[in-house]
Amino acid sequence: MGYTDKMRWEDQSKILYSPYYAALADKQHGSGIMTEKEFLQRKTDIAKEMFAVIGGKDPLFLEILFTADSLAATPYGFGGRNVLREAYQYDKNDIARKIAREIQLSDILIGSLLPSETRTLEAILLDTLNAVLENIDVPKQEMKKELLECASAGKIARDKFLRFVEDPRPAEKAAKIAKQESDMRFVIGVLERDGVPGGGDPLMFLLGNKERNFAQRA
Repeated sequence: MGYTDKMRWEDQSKILYSPYYAALADKQHGSGIMTEKEFLQRKTDIAKEMFAVIGGKDPLFLEILFTADSLAATPYGFGGRNVLREAYQYDKNDIARKIAREIQLSDILIGSLLPSETRTLEAILLDTLNAVLENIDVPKQEMKKELLECASAGKIARDKFLRFVEDPRPAEKAAKIAKQESDMRFVIGVLERDGVPGGGDPLMFLLGNKERNFAQRA
């Protein structure tokens, strides 16, 4: 059975009404230049254009898949991700699938988040753009142009994009990431002191909670 209109509506509703999606509006991406929600929109826009070049036929499924994957983004950008890897062995791919199961997304959508020998165009684009954009603050127009050229050629070499990771002000970026790491350690300290509200997994709580809420628990 294919991905039906009913599945689209149900998956989209479950995602948009989840606490993980609500948290994207407050989560920093990268070193804090934009929010995760803004970054998701830029990444999805690039993916849709690449999808059209490759010959994809279902851009709405692509958008839903990218949004489901983004639910696993960490609070406090690059710094928060570093600390969560140390504290909880955070792995975005594993967590995205865990969240998808928790909010009961369709088997087809969950399957597209799983490793498979027969990858769909949507899943290949998701994996590729996550690998290329993971450590980039803002996808720039120059990068978008090159990604579209790669889509036309049918091959994306990740090394081609490494120069976009370099920041012209490394000291400033390092200071921002250090602050994010400090904020994330503070949050973990609060949870260790007070416990997770309502119990449960502290990592899942962090991913679904808005960052500003923690300041009130100091």
